[in-house]
Amino acid sequence: MSAILPSPRVGHVSAVVGTDLIVWGGDTKTDPKSRQGDTQDEGLYLLNLQNQEWTCVAVSGPGPIG
Repeated sequence: MSAILPSPRVGHVSAVVGTDLIVWGGDTKTDPKSRQGDTQDEGLYLLNLQNQEWTCVAVSGPGPIG
């Protein structure tokens, strides 16, 4: 696991489990006028709600289908 702050996003899934906020996926293209390429983030991020530290979790294998 490595410390990283996820970028702003929409269409993600999140849940609170114990003292962690779990955030998965989402579209990071927040400006609809932007013409950038693929903006889907399949990352899995944890925010420890006690110390306010983000962690990016390394995952492998197929992700859930939305």
